[in-house]
Amino acid sequence: MVETELSNSLEIQTLGRGSDDERMGLDMLIYGRSGAGKTYRAGTAPKPFIVSPDPTGHKAIPYEVPGKLVRCVQDAVDVLEFFQSGGHVGKADTLIVDGISFLYDLYVKEVGQYMVDYHGAKDPDLMPISGRLKINNKFKQLLRDMIDLTQINPPERRVHVIMTTLEERVKEDEEAPFNIRPHFGTQTMNQNLPALFTVIGYIAPYGEDSEGNLTDLRKMLFTEYKGILARDRTGTFPAMCAEAPNLSEYLQ
Repeated sequence: MVETELSNSLEIQTLGRGSDDERMGLDMLIYGRSGAGKTYRAGTAPKPFIVSPDPTGHKAIPYEVPGKLVRCVQDAVDVLEFFQSGGHVGKADTLIVDGISFLYDLYVKEVGQYMVDYHGAKDPDLMPISGRLKINNKFKQLLRDMIDLTQINPPERRVHVIMTTLEERVKEDEEAPFNIRPHFGTQTMNQNLPALFTVIGYIAPYGEDSEGNLTDLRKMLFTEYKGILARDRTGTFPAMCAEAPNLSEYLQ
């Protein structure tokens, strides 16, 4: 009887790769070293809007892109609310958050200063564990809210969400699952937050061609390879792109 009542009252959704809903918006993380071309590559997505905690990353895009420089946490919140309310419809199909670790630094700086000004803390960098935990939880919630724009209702408000960040190189350890992984802000977040993302692409320069000459070409991994964290749960991209892809060729 309980099962019958549940099946009659539960709103059933369609999930999985075969669902049209799941294909309307894709969330993606692009990471790599400084200057690898993360922002430039993200900017090839359909109708991009860039929110930039990184003060210089957007300069790598060789054409005009609408967006907002983030000088404080509220700037990022304002952009989120703009997309949630549908202000972007007809203007932007992709939200790019360029420089996640810079956004985390803003959280630490602002909340730390608040603790100094109003709660007697001596230094923003010397907050108690409970204070840092609150910061981390709020930061993670902001990332989740941005990623949720891929599934927001009504469907016409949905967008692709692409975030960029630097790489973290972990000291080689046989027990460590990955020696190269995205950098979010803390060791715990670097371990746990990749689970939020459907697609993780690692971008890196070739370095040298077959004749030993330096090259500015890029390759991009979408599957785990030799200790590098990368994946594509949807099968949208090839396992490796010999040249970093134009995202508009894969995302509609």
